[in-house]
Amino acid sequence: MALTAVVTRDPEVEDRARAALDPDRHDVLTTRTLSFARRQLRERPVSALVVDSRELPGSPRRAAAVLQGVWRQFPSVPVGVLASAREPLLLHELGVVGLRHLGLREEGGARAFRRLLLDLLGEVAAARVVRHLSPVLRRTHVDIVRAAMDLTHRCPGAEDFAAEFGVTRPHLSRVLREAGLPSPGQLLGWARMLHAGHWLPDPGRSGESVARQLEFANGSTFRRSLRTYVGVTPTELAASGGLERVLNALVQDTGLAAASPVQRVA
Repeated sequence: MALTAVVTRDPEVEDRARAALDPDRHDVLTTRTLSFARRQLRERPVSALVVDSRELPGSPRRAAAVLQGVWRQFPSVPVGVLASAREPLLLHELGVVGLRHLGLREEGGARAFRRLLLDLLGEVAAARVVRHLSPVLRRTHVDIVRAAMDLTHRCPGAEDFAAEFGVTRPHLSRVLREAGLPSPGQLLGWARMLHAGHWLPDPGRSGESVARQLEFANGSTFRRSLRTYVGVTPTELAASGGLERVLNALVQDTGLAAASPVQRVA
């Protein structure tokens, strides 16, 4: 799901986030405090988090410790900080705790912010799935899988999903079948399971919270769906590989495991 949370009170930062992301695929959730954003990580389908350094609490050491606590609770969510070169103590403390995604306001403004966002989006569930499937799928089909991952929260059904490509559901079904992929409705179901696999191992989540993020009616419905697709419970999935476990189930179910690598033209 392509939802990026941005912690800032600066309208310019919010505008840069929205300008840097494709509005047809990505949504931006703006919050004023890191504590509120932290709650959203548990309840909303947030894929990445960007924090304006001006909204970090306390001293530089305290601010870095708070951020470290966030990614320890939610390691599936890449965290980036937009800071200033005039904050050397904060930059030092962020380095000490291991922050890997940093954008400096002085380095090209909007371009630097876009680089930071693209860096974060390279670690989300959809990007991991694309890297896994790219060797055995043509680019067109990889793009459809990526869209299913990005648009799960926008497309409640197969007809809506097909409409994103300007085609009918039967037409999209034929395209997917030719690639050995599931039907549009099943692909959306697999996308939800892939997100579940990405999130469930996080210490800050539970099966119930992931069910809410994926908009299941209740935890029981989520557990039944997970059992149908992957054959495990949320607890078993969290302990047995998470996203990789779901990916393996997908490629086995579709026959992609036996597919030959795609020959690509440079």
